Amino acid sequence: MKRNIQVPDMVKWILGFFVILWLAGFIQIPLLNTQIFNLFGRAFTLHHLLILLLLGYIIRFLPSMLQTVVVILIALWLLSTFVFPALGGIAYIFLIILILYLLFSFI
Repeated sequence: MKRNIQVPDMVKWILGFFVILWLAGFIQIPLLNTQIFNLFGRAFTLHHLLILLLLGYIIRFLPSMLQTVVVILIALWLLSTFVFPALGGIAYIFLIILILYLLFSFI
């Protein structure tokens, strides 16, 4: 006989809350700081990989225009992490892309 095990709603909320705290950086999990490889003297850890996989999963649910913007932002993030440390003002680039997206979404 097959049993369906259902997780109570409160457990889902608590797990979601902990994931948000982890993504925001308030909770540190030492195992995730394990280095996978080095590229140009920069470490790529399991934490980076999980964030990249999570973003790749979330991108599927976005509209096509916003998917393009998010992919460009991920490419800029990877470039600033590994290749071009001169992209320190990447927050301004994110803001400009967000404003342009909002402007073109209403047209």
